[in-house]
Amino acid sequence: MTTSAVASPLSPFSVFRNRNFSLLWVGQVVETIGASLTSLAASILVYRLTGSAASVGLMLMASAAPTILVGLMAGVAVDRYDRKRIMVIADVTRAVLVLLIPFLIPFSMAWLYIIVALSAAVTQFFDPAHEAVLPEIATDEELAAANSLMAISSFGATAIGFAASGLIASSMSIEWAFYLNAFAYAFSALMIWLARIPALTVTAASGLSAIGRNLREGVKVLMGTPILRSLFLVFAIVFVAFGLSNTLLLPFALQALHASEFEYGVQEAVTSVGFVVGSLWMARVSDRLRAQIHPGHAFAVRGSPHRRDRGAGQDRCGLLRHAGHGAAGHLCPPGRHRHPRFDLSGPSGPGFAEGHPPSGRGGER
Repeated sequence: MTTSAVASPLSPFSVFRNRNFSLLWVGQVVETIGASLTSLAASILVYRLTGSAASVGLMLMASAAPTILVGLMAGVAVDRYDRKRIMVIADVTRAVLVLLIPFLIPFSMAWLYIIVALSAAVTQFFDPAHEAVLPEIATDEELAAANSLMAISSFGATAIGFAASGLIASSMSIEWAFYLNAFAYAFSALMIWLARIPALTVTAASGLSAIGRNLREGVKVLMGTPILRSLFLVFAIVFVAFGLSNTLLLPFALQALHASEFEYGVQEAVTSVGFVVGSLWMARVSDRLRAQIHPGHAFAVRGSPHRRDRGAGQDRCGLLRHAGHGAAGHLCPPGRHRHPRFDLSGPSGPGFAEGHPPSGRGGER
């Protein structure tokens, strides 16, 4: 009698046997915690100094503007230059910038806006580079688990960072949030430098004219494809709504709910917990849901956290609603999910779920 050997499926955690992935994963977790510290601490600091929701809104604009102004060009540049070098330089640059915040704030609060904008601009180069190298260091069998672990751990790290930032702001000197963030960026740069990442083999022209040509082609495809054009217009409106919500949440929590800065940090953290819950739930049921109903359901659910409860239990109900707000984010079409507030963080989305991006492999760096 013969028995046929059936290969048992690999554990999702077996990807940690891959040294290069482990280095990137550890670096991302530490970096995301640090970036979340600055993300929350910057808005708390601005509100402390000004007491103005408008000033918090300007902070959001300072972090969002580089996405529009630099994001498209950064993505094209990443496809043509050494991604490992881009990531290391980006992390070191952000570490220096964040470290300067406590020293420059006494001179003028404008320095905080400038540094946040510069850090966000540098992040536009880091994010696509990080997403692109994951399929290069993980095998086809490891890639799905690698993407899932990156995404889920990133949301968990964001929750830890937000809660820790609120705790630091309420019990210590808020400057410690920036010092720890600078250390986190430096640590991430070290992890990336230690990893062996295949060098990019560039087969296309990499001059400014080529970048401009690719940008024009990308815009042409975007505007010429009905579903992409519709999604672009819809999500432009959605993110404006997110901006309004994020601007008002801090003064609302501190003034209307009489919450502490730590409780505000926890409130932001539970949204990231909701993202984790939503991603795990969607992994189980997404195949049974019609794709067309995901966005509508998501927007309906995500609108519910912005009603104010009357009477006792506002804080507890608010925390539950914000967790649901995060979980609803995963009813949206798959893509790069982020906590819906400004951030200076590295990648937190799943990136490529399957396959490898078009790039060449050269010698390892």
